Amino acid sequence: MNEEAQTEYERLISEISQGSILDEKDRLLLYKLHKEVDTPNDEAIRSLLSHMREHKKYNEYFILNESERREIFVVLENLRLDKGLDRYEYRYLSFLISKYGLKSKATLPCIPQIIDFTLNEFEEKFSSNPERKIIFEIFKKGIRRCFELYNLDVIEILLGGSYTNEENQAPNDIDPLIVLPKQQWDQDRKHTILNEIIREFQNSHKKNIFDLHKILAGVSNEHYMFYELMTLMGNSPESKIEAGIKDMKFKCKDLFRLKLKLQDVQ
Repeated sequence: MNEEAQTEYERLISEISQGSILDEKDRLLLYKLHKEVDTPNDEAIRSLLSHMREHKKYNEYFILNESERREIFVVLENLRLDKGLDRYEYRYLSFLISKYGLKSKATLPCIPQIIDFTLNEFEEKFSSNPERKIIFEIFKKGIRRCFELYNLDVIEILLGGSYTNEENQAPNDIDPLIVLPKQQWDQDRKHTILNEIIREFQNSHKKNIFDLHKILAGVSNEHYMFYELMTLMGNSPESKIEAGIKDMKFKCKDLFRLKLKLQDVQ
């Protein structure tokens, strides 16, 4: 590695440490140099990738081009094989592998099957004991607040997580994913409404019972927003390890879709 390239790498790393996210040209240069320098700064590159993954995923207009995503794949794959990844990095690596058919021996989570249920069918299947009935009533109250605050006539909800695991006799929350039309999505880009609803149904320990998520209507697995939520809700990792992950196996679970009117949850 020549001195000029090392100096340029350190300049880019310094900009990241000062809060810059870099433009596309500098990001591509950084990925390239990161593979070539003698002492790569893994923490700085991880910080940049975390921002690109988390901050940008809710902007449906922001889609990284294929060349940048392939560069990110190389960085994450090398980190996976060396030190291992955290859960978020592993999920994003899985997305890149799945989207572009890239070669890796990493085990990928599945995109779950979605099963349509009526509210009555869902209640009959999953509200089988007093603990579950309490959470189901909280779910209905939470949906009523969604109707009110998002000003919707019909709500489409996907449900997964521990509540839809029938082997779990005492789940401590329910994980609804609300599908928002473009107008409501734009009105709640800062998640103000979402967070207000979630806080209303926290327990005394500030634990979310109605653990609401949202997704924009019409996005597909071409967008990381969709892939992340589908794989998060539709897979149970066999290990609870949070970091240093070199491979992770999953148990795939179905998701349940409800289309509701306000009178359904009165």
